[in-house]
Amino acid sequence: MLPILAKDFSGLMSALGTSFNNKRVIKRFNKTYSKLNLDFHMSMAVVIALSLHHSCKSKLTSQSRIKVLVHQLNNHDCIDHLRWVALVPAILGHSKLQLDVVGISSKPIVDNVSNSRALIDYIIDKEDLHSSFTSTLIEGDIDELCDLDTFDLIINNNGSPVDLFKLSESKTMVTLLKQKIPYVITDFTQANLLNNYNLFRNSGYASDTRIITNPFSTMFSSKVSSTKYGHANYLLEINKHVSYRGDLPQKIFASYLSALKARLDHGDLLSVKHIAKKLNENEIQLFSDVILDTKSGTIRLNHFGDIFRLSVSEDLGNVTLENKTLDDSADNFLWAINLYSKLLLEITSKKEHSA
Repeated sequence: MLPILAKDFSGLMSALGTSFNNKRVIKRFNKTYSKLNLDFHMSMAVVIALSLHHSCKSKLTSQSRIKVLVHQLNNHDCIDHLRWVALVPAILGHSKLQLDVVGISSKPIVDNVSNSRALIDYIIDKEDLHSSFTSTLIEGDIDELCDLDTFDLIINNNGSPVDLFKLSESKTMVTLLKQKIPYVITDFTQANLLNNYNLFRNSGYASDTRIITNPFSTMFSSKVSSTKYGHANYLLEINKHVSYRGDLPQKIFASYLSALKARLDHGDLLSVKHIAKKLNENEIQLFSDVILDTKSGTIRLNHFGDIFRLSVSEDLGNVTLENKTLDDSADNFLWAINLYSKLLLEITSKKEHSA
């Protein structure tokens, strides 16, 4: 079985452990994995492999070498100079695929050297990957890359609204679409991903694909609650230009991100199926424990143990919540997060006056 077709991370690593040509590599890889947690080491390799599998299938069959850019590379994603990405061809079952990965960030990149660096160096050496794989780190801006049109795939994991808004308003995004270079955004919740997707839609960019779930994501617990989330758990490809443009300023998406943080602090998984969900004829669940009564025009919510019932100033009219397409989900989320953000401001104001 190809590693990319495994059901979970354990299955992927088991399949990967039998895919190497060198028997000593197989033995050392399996021995190390049995003793050490390699989840985060593999996270960027997994994201790139999934993105290539879903967004670049034709290129995988027509090109011998693939070039990938990791835009605004986060420090927690930069492990061992991105050398674990050398395993992408093995994950995909394309052993002869040659791969160049470039990590770029406008901030200084911290290259985290792990206690398993010797393993990946050993694999690259014994599997003779020196000529077929390169990894480069660059401090700079994507707009400054003179060879941008030579990349086959661009990934941005857990991108910030500030960075993405700047990109969406630049000529760079026009270049990417013109050259048919997929720009894949990833995040640990579907809601966070939709917030960034709405930011792109606001500038006239969208997707004709669907949200991809990463079955190999590294799980971590929220700092406030015991809820577990998956690192780079969801992926979405931005790949088309649309005539519609919104007029929301960048600060709006940043404020929505703050509202999402409040939901995360409540332990909300922020799954699309639980956002703007009709419960009955009159009630709509904006988020978990945030219920809108359209008949009375009030919202009941549990805010860190305090129960509030607040009036909604907007004219709700006939609320229709289609959920057939990606854009339907994005519209529903935008409506729900807008209402919830205003509620948080009202709650903050009430607490300040009562203090």
